[in-house]
Amino acid sequence: MADVSAVAPQEFLARKRQILASLDRSPKGSLDAPIVDFLNWLNEQERVVTTSSCSGRIAIFHGSADTGNSKGGQWLLASHSTVENPGKTWEEIQEWLQSHSGQDTLGTLTTLLLEPFVLHAECADAGLAQHMLSVAREAGFRESGISLGRKRVLVQIRTLAMRLEVPLAMDGQ
Repeated sequence: MADVSAVAPQEFLARKRQILASLDRSPKGSLDAPIVDFLNWLNEQERVVTTSSCSGRIAIFHGSADTGNSKGGQWLLASHSTVENPGKTWEEIQEWLQSHSGQDTLGTLTTLLLEPFVLHAECADAGLAQHMLSVAREAGFRESGISLGRKRVLVQIRTLAMRLEVPLAMDGQ
């Protein structure tokens, strides 16, 4: 097992300070509430810093049905927590689709997305990254991995096993 108590190199600590100074650069503008305590705890550890994360989300996206056209579109729902009233939410989605039916929905696809937790972190060394990877894989995050650069060691914790993408409407129907 990796020596998880070793001292972090100064170069890593300088990068960590810089990363923590601008921790959340996501469009949402904040860390996901369900994992904020975990992220704070992880970032308190001397030899690791989180670089991006998502607690998992449920989303409904309305955009082009052409997979080659990834521009535009609209998030009808994006939640990182439990949807409190799914019946009401479904009614609102249906109302939105009905109010936008016609010419402007031709060639569109409305999709339900369930996306699992993901975490990217920089580690002070490969030993710690390997330890984190082992723990993640034991917890079921099979598609996790490590990226080794000249100066950086990154661990990605993720799984596709809990991902779901379901078409809800084509051309607004």
